[in-house]
Amino acid sequence: MADPTRIDDHLSIGLSNLLTQFRGQPNIQGILRSYLTQLQEIEDVAMSLIDERYVDTATGVQLDGIGTIVGEPRAGRSDVDYRVAIKGRIRANAANSRIEDILELFVLLLPGFTFTLSEGTEASFLIEINEALTPVTDPSPGVLNAQLQIAKGGGVRASLIYGTFDSDERFAFAPGDVLVPSATQGYADDTPVTLGGHYADVAS
Repeated sequence: MADPTRIDDHLSIGLSNLLTQFRGQPNIQGILRSYLTQLQEIEDVAMSLIDERYVDTATGVQLDGIGTIVGEPRAGRSDVDYRVAIKGRIRANAANSRIEDILELFVLLLPGFTFTLSEGTEASFLIEINEALTPVTDPSPGVLNAQLQIAKGGGVRASLIYGTFDSDERFAFAPGDVLVPSATQGYADDTPVTLGGHYADVAS
């Protein structure tokens, strides 16, 4: 079901739909204006009520109410972090702790981000957030990790990797004994030092 769309110009729409013989008639237009003005007020109030009760747009006590419904107390969190926790709780309530469910959860919590999933041994896995988290606008790592722990199955170890740099700029070692030329990661790739990332100048 599609979200409702706000209409801000009921009056102009109504007047433009008058039959030709009624246009320019002040009495008819006056009656129509009185009805359409009230209709616009009802529309504005109704849309305001809807906006204030969507998880993405609700704030303060309205957000608290949504949290109560889904079973996620605020626990002193900001609206940004609490909104993430509520979304995570909603997803967890309907999930079966599958990897697919957890990836869908993170896509929901961090729209536009990409993730790398690595399965370990003995019922464990790791999720890496490939893009950098921005503290002001993105959920905090603690909140994201808490949602991961809620969503995972019992007896499963789940780990979250994140950073303040995109994944292709984070420090990393080359796999095995194979040198991997890189302009952004690791120590120096060559001797004398000609390539390397943020730590290239450490090696000499």
